Amino acid sequence: MSEWNESERSLAREAILAAVSHCCNVRRMDVADSIRAMRGVAARRVRRGRNAWVNIGARRASRLRRAGVSAAWAHAHAANAHVADAHVADAHVAGGMRPSTYPGRNCRCGRAPAGQVSSARVRVARARSGRSVGRASGHHVPVPGAVRTEARRTGMSRTRLFRRRRLPDGHVPTLWDNPTSPCRTEHCIEETMSDFQPGILAPIPAASRYLSFRISRPEHAASVLAALRDAVDGVDTVIGIGPTLVQALDKKIDGLKEFPELSVPGAPVPSTPAALWVWLRADDPGAATVRSRDIERLVAPAFELDAAANAFRYADDRDLSGYEDGTENPEGDEALEVAFVSGKGAGLDGASFVAVQQWVHDFGKMREIPGDEMDRVIGRRKDDNEELEDAPAYAHVKRTEQESFTPEAKVLRRSSPWADERRAGLYFVAFGHSFRAFEVQMRRMIGATDGVHDGLFRFTQPITGSFFWCPPVKGGKLDLSALGL
Repeated sequence: MSEWNESERSLAREAILAAVSHCCNVRRMDVADSIRAMRGVAARRVRRGRNAWVNIGARRASRLRRAGVSAAWAHAHAANAHVADAHVADAHVAGGMRPSTYPGRNCRCGRAPAGQVSSARVRVARARSGRSVGRASGHHVPVPGAVRTEARRTGMSRTRLFRRRRLPDGHVPTLWDNPTSPCRTEHCIEETMSDFQPGILAPIPAASRYLSFRISRPEHAASVLAALRDAVDGVDTVIGIGPTLVQALDKKIDGLKEFPELSVPGAPVPSTPAALWVWLRADDPGAATVRSRDIERLVAPAFELDAAANAFRYADDRDLSGYEDGTENPEGDEALEVAFVSGKGAGLDGASFVAVQQWVHDFGKMREIPGDEMDRVIGRRKDDNEELEDAPAYAHVKRTEQESFTPEAKVLRRSSPWADERRAGLYFVAFGHSFRAFEVQMRRMIGATDGVHDGLFRFTQPITGSFFWCPPVKGGKLDLSALGL
């Protein structure tokens, strides 16, 4: 292989940006240039071989996923040359980007989070002069004469997020130096883009604090929301707006409604409406507490704190019962489709509806249930999380089996254990593009369809139940245009 000149190196750096969350599995590639770090996150090592894995990140992949778009690799070769054994020209780590952001800093071309592209593999097909670069990772890469790629995706791919586009020849932006997006298509202009709150798709944090507010002075609600809009970016603080607040603003959000009263004998499911819901995400409880005080002070002119709960991660995302929580959570493209609104227009696309319940466990009753019977109550074995083939009808996994509904009833769960001085349980949080999936699951849990109660009610029950609308974000701030703000 011939040495590259500076022009070819420059092309290489611009050629293909493939976002991945763990690493980039590059087959039949030799490492021909150094791996460089960008924006403070180090590129650790490169292992050569038939299946060369480029392991990127000074922190683990989970940390990079939390940071957002975690890595990118660039590939190119001299013009007019066939690619037999490709070169990895450069690898860059875009530390600190939000999951919905791609290189170009502010560009959200693909509007796909790190979780979505974590399974993407980019295969080099060939390189020929005069061919434009296809979009791998959702970003327009307008470099004429560079490499043509094909993006292979696993799972349920939504190809519309990865449509190839081409910009006029000669337009070669510097993706990491330009503070604004180089793209100028209708989907890539920053000022017109709305996206989801990134904290919704991010991994469950080590510490959470949940706040629920009621309206105390409706006349100040609009001004307080405007201040909240500018202060919150949806990353470490996720915001939900309740029906009463929307009504106070004399607006309407299609699909938003009050939590229904579903209580039946033996399975109480209360409805406890709230105007504003805040999910504070942090690495430690102290940080969540400090930010909680800031939020409470910010909204005090119009809202009064009604309830608060401190939550945490426990034993690799297990409930305090010891069983894994969220095993059937959708991932990647499916998570996007399940959790977020699309096709409704500006100010609504990227929004999500969230169902929130605070469940209180009775640990005395829990201890009275023998281990094998507890497995049947859950429908899984505690030790290996395997689903029981002969699980009874009252097993939780049977009551909420998402594929058993028509149409399927899938939600994105982001629940965490919680505790205070006297009680403890699970703070249940389920996001969806509507409330339907949650409602049909809950109705089956209480036995509304066949009279069979979910076994969970033997040792735990909810004490709250609320619905909220989580607005999208635009330009790093909450997009409240649907509320006239």
